[in-house]
Amino acid sequence: MILNILASEDSEDGSWRTGQFTPSPVTFDGSQSGVRTHPHEVREGECFKLFLNTSTVGVIANETNKYAEILREKSGGVGKIGRWVDTSVAEIYTFLATVMIMGLVKKNNMRDYWTADPMLSTPFFPIVFSQDRFFLLLHALHFSDSSPSSDPLHKIRNILNSILKSFSHVFYPHKDLCINESILKWKGRLSFKQYILSKRRRFGVKLFVLCDVLTGYVQDLIVYTGSSTDILPFDGAGMSGAVVLTLLQPYLNKGHPVFMDNWYSSPALFQCLLDNQTGACGTVRPTRKGIPQFEKKKWAGESLKPNIQRISQSKTNFTTLLSYPCLGKDGRSCYSSGLFMLSVDRHIVHNNIPSFVSALCMMLGS
Repeated sequence: MILNILASEDSEDGSWRTGQFTPSPVTFDGSQSGVRTHPHEVREGECFKLFLNTSTVGVIANETNKYAEILREKSGGVGKIGRWVDTSVAEIYTFLATVMIMGLVKKNNMRDYWTADPMLSTPFFPIVFSQDRFFLLLHALHFSDSSPSSDPLHKIRNILNSILKSFSHVFYPHKDLCINESILKWKGRLSFKQYILSKRRRFGVKLFVLCDVLTGYVQDLIVYTGSSTDILPFDGAGMSGAVVLTLLQPYLNKGHPVFMDNWYSSPALFQCLLDNQTGACGTVRPTRKGIPQFEKKKWAGESLKPNIQRISQSKTNFTTLLSYPCLGKDGRSCYSSGLFMLSVDRHIVHNNIPSFVSALCMMLGS
């Protein structure tokens, strides 16, 4: 059911009351949205280098050479590693491209890519790399030095930060944003590996992903590593609120509305976002602090002073909160909290928005 709920401006104590008010709309300037950095040539390789530039690949090449030297010293110069030749930026690019193509050409094991069996052979791989050279690179591949660190991601931290910086540098999002979690499939040994029963891929590395709703483009992400997760502290809404505010730091006070599910949303977080000129919409757990106990059959409207509107309650006992403008199909006018709103289309809120992160999950698992 849809409840016609309007916020009361004089509700300062955080209680839910019935009332009416005229909100002040928050405007969004979309003139900067879209691609901000264009390659010199519109080719696949040039587009790829926008995200993994030569400077970053140069770091990979240098660290790989350093680690290969360590391996050669340990082996006493015996074996294939004893014949190591330093790699280069061009070779690392070729190596990464080869690994990506392996994801398209399926084999039973990696050595089958160099098989001479005419029924199984793929001529591309022996042309690009000899089998020994490829496996030497794979063995020595490194992204940072081997110095001890308490950061669970220290081996990839610098490279990851460089790539994520490129994500936001290349593209500025359109109006609507979405935050959801994704699972990067992984069953190996890892201290922060997650097991989530409700996910299709139950074992893996949890990612908190910020997406542009219009295009599905990934603006930023956070790798969950337990208590050491790299997020900004937020006392009012715990870790879930801290994840949202960390991802939204570059986009606060710019008029973006953000969609999220019940793991993140809370009245305290929505109020904080609204104070920073950012709308929000999502389901919320009925046990969240600040959420009243609704009667099963309540048709009268109530709203929370942090200018947050309750628009529906589902049979699964999740309540939908809204503090942003959402356009419905009928185009009727009404007012939500904090922002001017046209009619609410729950199909947009609950079905279409999470599909972008779901599509990302499928690509990561393919």
